[in-house]
Amino acid sequence: MPELKPCPFCGSPAIRVSNPGYNWDEKEGPHVNVGACYGTWYVGCPFNFFELAVPHCEIAPAAKWYADLGEAENAWNTRAGK
Repeated sequence: MPELKPCPFCGSPAIRVSNPGYNWDEKEGPHVNVGACYGTWYVGCPFNFFELAVPHCEIAPAAKWYADLGEAENAWNTRAGK
C-alpha cells in the first residue's frame, strides 16, 4: 500500500475505511444485506469517523467513496497544483 499524505488542513494521518454494507431493515443481526456501497473505500481525513480522537478539522477532506482502493489512495494523494 502506498503511503498516504496527511490531511492538508489539520495534519492528521489519513485513513482507509472499507464500507461494510448495512442491513436493509436497519436491525442488528448476523445477516447483513449488502447495500450498494458495500466494498467501497474512503480515504481521507479521519475526523469524519473519529471526531474526538483527532484534532478538529473544519474541512475534513476525503477522496469520496471509490470501488477501488488504489483509485481512492491516488485521488487522496493527488494535490491540485496552482
